[in-house]
Amino acid sequence: MPLLLDDIEAVARRDRKDRQVRRYEARVRRAMRKMFREQRDALLRGSSGLRPYFRESEVEDELVRAWNRAKESGVLQAISVVQEVDPRVRALGFTSAADDIGVALTFDIQNPAVLEWAQTRSTNLVAGLNDTTLDRLRTVIRDGVENGDSWSTVSRNISERFGEFSGERADLIAITEIGEAYEEGRREAGRSLQARGVDMEKRWLTARDDLVCPICAGNGDAGWIRFDAEFPSGTQSPLGHPGCRCDEQLRAA
Repeated sequence: MPLLLDDIEAVARRDRKDRQVRRYEARVRRAMRKMFREQRDALLRGSSGLRPYFRESEVEDELVRAWNRAKESGVLQAISVVQEVDPRVRALGFTSAADDIGVALTFDIQNPAVLEWAQTRSTNLVAGLNDTTLDRLRTVIRDGVENGDSWSTVSRNISERFGEFSGERADLIAITEIGEAYEEGRREAGRSLQARGVDMEKRWLTARDDLVCPICAGNGDAGWIRFDAEFPSGTQSPLGHPGCRCDEQLRAA
């Protein structure tokens, strides 16, 4: 099916977004990888207490204690990077939306509300990551107990799991965090214009390839809808899920 003119423009807009945010994704990715490496090293150094409990029911309690000691390693730097990057990416999304609509809007990255949003988001992000990490470590421990593995084998499996965290998981976190910040900036531009009495519309833009999930495809098929309306999936705007590559386009009705 040939692309329409506005679809071609939408593809160009997504390409521009990718170029704009690439370096910020790289910064968050590096911060996450560093945090996971430091957490791994701290956990393995401090988990010797697991050895005598390894074949007993208390092993998971000891794991939690060891993780609580290790989980703060690298966290402050990761939070700092996200706090710094998020307002800048929001500004990019905000300016991009204003340019698309053809209006002059200004985004203040030093606005206290913007800084508070970034602080809350970065703190909650890392807290959620730590909870997920603990859940995955519990699985490693339980598998080791069930398989009758030695502690040296389990510790090696823990190290390998953190290696996975520093790869695909760090990539997914960076793409998702930066995407959410960018789309929040676009939403802020729409809210600003709505507050000025401009009736706004939006549409969900997918990557138009075989990797688009059914949920995002359905949102894209909805076409232009009111700015304050929900897309078919029940959400107000992208991202539709972690790692989502979708974007939102705005226009005056």
